[in-house]
Amino acid sequence: GETVIRALSIGLCALGLTANAAAGQWSVGPVGIMQASPYVGGESGFMFVPAVAYQGEKLVVRGPFADYFLVGGQPGEMSVALTLGLGPNQLEVDGDARLAGIEDRDSGLLGGVRVDYPVWGGTASFALQTDITSESEGQRAVIGWQKPLFNTDPRKWIFSAGVEVEYTTSDYANFYYGVSNAEAAASEFAAYESGSVVQPSITVGGYYNFDKNWQLIYNMSWQVLASDVEDSPIVDQSGVASGVIGIVYNF
Repeated sequence: GETVIRALSIGLCALGLTANAAAGQWSVGPVGIMQASPYVGGESGFMFVPAVAYQGEKLVVRGPFADYFLVGGQPGEMSVALTLGLGPNQLEVDGDARLAGIEDRDSGLLGGVRVDYPVWGGTASFALQTDITSESEGQRAVIGWQKPLFNTDPRKWIFSAGVEVEYTTSDYANFYYGVSNAEAAASEFAAYESGSVVQPSITVGGYYNFDKNWQLIYNMSWQVLASDVEDSPIVDQSGVASGVIGIVYNF
């Protein structure tokens, strides 16, 4: 579902962007994902997936997500990166009788650019992405700020908190939360069209280094859904929680 993709993105980002990552370093390990879904019939639960990440001088790969840094790329400095990866939204009907007549929405592959800049003791970021697979034919922008709250020196462990604001165009939001006339005719839901939306979220997370190779990563996020999303007949939540925890081996 939607939050599996979102949580997987968060978890793999934690794998690839830890402060002590060395150039040319690989990370592998099991990652547990807390599932939730804003959709009618959406299930909550917990699942484990294998995670693989690579940290190079310019290229960072985190499973299906990749960044190529045009400028910078090290923590604490300004950077500009080209980005590619799965969008954070998805709907899988999976034969649920409550969603009969509603079509699946697949995660699109988003391509774009991200800028990170150190400010106020943390890192501000801005990302602009577009759906290059024509799933939604929409765009998404995210602005955020994250700051380490507690850490040790050398950084054996770190705990950070942050805020994000996500903007999606009407094409993007309507694809994932709207109900087409054809779906309305085939289901119990009324036709619905969403406009562009703005959705804030908060995150907490970090890592703990057991030794030079083994590492615990963790992250939790809560996103407040926009009124246009909340008013969709196929949505029955006002917010979405997601989270990951995992133990990885760096080599």
